[in-house]
Amino acid sequence: MSHNVLDYTVILLLFSCSQKAIEAALQARQWNKAIQILDLQEPSESVNYYKQIAQHYAGTHEYDLAKQFFIKADMAQEAVDMYIKVDRYSYSHTCSTHNTHEIFT
Repeated sequence: MSHNVLDYTVILLLFSCSQKAIEAALQARQWNKAIQILDLQEPSESVNYYKQIAQHYAGTHEYDLAKQFFIKADMAQEAVDMYIKVDRYSYSHTCSTHNTHEIFT
């Protein structure tokens, strides 16, 4: 087997293991562990997981954390909608009048 094929196989195996570890952490509701693993991944591979984490934190009324993960999931509008839903209009108004990304980061 050539080195390129072997390298690619190792990369696929590591990716698969990482995904399984993330999914296991999320299923076990070990949010911090999932976040630690996600922080080591490529952002494009983490978007759906960040959305799930953001929804969890929104559901537990940890809005600042939810906002942070909505942004990582490239879902700034969801953060604005969350703030409107919980009557934090000052946050949502600020978001609608300025660049959302700049407000949240």
